[in-house]
Amino acid sequence: MKKLITLMLIMASSFIYSSNRVGIGYSDVEFDDFSVDLDGWALSYDGAVNDNVLIGGDYTSLSGDADVDLSMLSFGYGFGSLSEGAFTVGMARFDSDLASAETDLEVGYSRRGGDGVDFSISVINTEEDATFRIRVFTPTGINLGYLSDGDVGILNVGYMWQF
Repeated sequence: MKKLITLMLIMASSFIYSSNRVGIGYSDVEFDDFSVDLDGWALSYDGAVNDNVLIGGDYTSLSGDADVDLSMLSFGYGFGSLSEGAFTVGMARFDSDLASAETDLEVGYSRRGGDGVDFSISVINTEEDATFRIRVFTPTGINLGYLSDGDVGILNVGYMWQF
């Protein structure tokens, strides 16, 4: 997994575009049906390697009532200019200590202008039901993310450096 994230960073940095970010954050998991204490840290990469291609990678290490490592890779294509905002279609791959890896279709809308507030809103068509994902990137570097399938929600707050 570490080799894949390193490869993504090297590949993305070889393209010249103003909307590549790498960061660290705090993650908290909430379950609707029962009370479990899970929180931890996350490493993230988010990039628009050109005005149509999105690449993202997240690694989250959670602890508390259990120790769980999660990772998510996503690749998408924007139909239009991402710097102005475009509808996107792509693939998202989830992997964790608790379940086998799964690759699913992701459809959404994203803006990656590099100046002002950038964001992505998407729905991932998972095997059992849809998963909602939103990420907001502020000009100051603070980022917010939320991922939920209706039963489990993961909130991420962090700082990302733009290059």
